[in-house]
Amino acid sequence: MSSSEHSTESVELSSSSEIHPNIDEKSYKNWKRETRKNEKRELKEKLKILKNIQNPTEQQKIEKENLEKMLKPQFTVKSEDSFRTGNDQEIEIKKDVGDILVELLENQSLEYFSDTINKNRTSLNDLEELILYNLSENIKEDNDEMGLILSQMCLLMAYFNTHGKGQLDKLIIELKIPDKKKEFIKEIQRYYQESKDAILKIQ
Repeated sequence: MSSSEHSTESVELSSSSEIHPNIDEKSYKNWKRETRKNEKRELKEKLKILKNIQNPTEQQKIEKENLEKMLKPQFTVKSEDSFRTGNDQEIEIKKDVGDILVELLENQSLEYFSDTINKNRTSLNDLEELILYNLSENIKEDNDEMGLILSQMCLLMAYFNTHGKGQLDKLIIELKIPDKKKEFIKEIQRYYQESKDAILKIQ
């Protein structure tokens, strides 16, 4: 796959791109991130109000549908023939790796994840690099929903690399138990928060 970008509904909540001469770039990025968060929060509140209307007008129905589309978790898969990591190491990306990641994002069944990475063992290093790259990009774009999905992939892939497919499949069965699932969700959230703190610290 050549330099490309796959995306679901793309929402531009804040389009301003000019930086005031008296504001440094890091402060501007933080301000922009907070602005987008606030705008998203307001849209969620508006959607909540519309959902609670018992007999909505046609206009309110349309507005509700539009808001649901805008707030639907989105993903942006950025893949290039190569990209540079934080330590300036150039990573070459095989053409099919971006396609594998798109498939994993479109079908988020844990069983599908296990089968797919097992079938693509020779591309695992590239796939892992691309997942981490996308995690970083989604953190910068304040896309928490997709960041959590990518964090789950990172944890499952690490488990696969350490224990193999058989043990990963056993773990997936265990995650059907509510307490185990709750514990795993906390682990995903912790991993994502630690990644987020690290990425935003160096921005």
